[in-house]
Amino acid sequence: MSRKQKKVKEQAVEVQDAYDDSERTLSVEDAHRDVVYSLPSQFRQMWVVYMTQMKRFTRQRAMWVMLVFLLLIPVVYFSLTSLSADAFGTTHVLNMYMAGILCLLPLMSMLIASISCGAMLPQEFNERTVYLSLPLPLDRKIFFIGKFMAGLTLTVGVISAAYGIAVFLGMQRTDVAYTADLFVSYIVSIAAVFNYCAFTYFLSSRSARGSSMLPLIMMLVIIPVICTVLAYGMNKVGFEAGANALGYVPVFATDMSMNMLGIPFIGITFSFMGIMGSAISMLIPGFAVGTNYVIMVAVSIALGLLFLHLGNRIIGRRDM
Repeated sequence: MSRKQKKVKEQAVEVQDAYDDSERTLSVEDAHRDVVYSLPSQFRQMWVVYMTQMKRFTRQRAMWVMLVFLLLIPVVYFSLTSLSADAFGTTHVLNMYMAGILCLLPLMSMLIASISCGAMLPQEFNERTVYLSLPLPLDRKIFFIGKFMAGLTLTVGVISAAYGIAVFLGMQRTDVAYTADLFVSYIVSIAAVFNYCAFTYFLSSRSARGSSMLPLIMMLVIIPVICTVLAYGMNKVGFEAGANALGYVPVFATDMSMNMLGIPFIGITFSFMGIMGSAISMLIPGFAVGTNYVIMVAVSIALGLLFLHLGNRIIGRRDM
């Protein structure tokens, strides 16, 4: 044995590994055998679905369409007022200025609801991402509601921003306002948006491919035409109460919200009743947009909840 090997052997330390079984025994608490593992709360699951969909909105064109709509409001306002100081009328009431600034609101609220809620569910199935979500411990009802809340939040946010911009622009002319009518108009618009989103979401739950045009055409043209025809028939048989009740169909809710603000400077709002209202009132004397905002809000919310219930049943029974 060489001198170097002897030196290493002398410096080597003997390893003592006395195994003590008592020190290595884990208690039940340490082994986590008494811990109950459970799913996150339904609110937590819904929040995850909600935030995931909101992140997806930021990568889609829908967000840009809505931002363009909001930016067009001050652009059009300042363009018209630069051409004529009285472009929005000579009234001294803020509500009237807002009616002119928001004359596109009935059309745009339906369009934005169709864009935000018309393709969420079909897109999940077409891109196969739903097969990554639903096999997880996630309730389908929570998945359905979470995505709807994301679309509703986006739409309500845009409509609220439009009202805020209109108030800001109108206050450059006057600060005299009927705040009660302004607040009620906003509430009716939000109830209408809830109904539009729920109706669009219900249609998308039955569709294999998402569509933004189908719900828009139905809300903007088809349903108002059907209501007009029914009102005409009821008026002919003397059932005027039924014709008046049709004025509370939610597709007319944004018309009511605009009527509460006042007549816009161009004399019409961009909706079916806004454009065809004069001709329809001459043809069907008993048919007009409702005037009781409590009934309109209640009907809009009730029908919206019904659409959500039907859509949830469809998704719950859908074969994955």
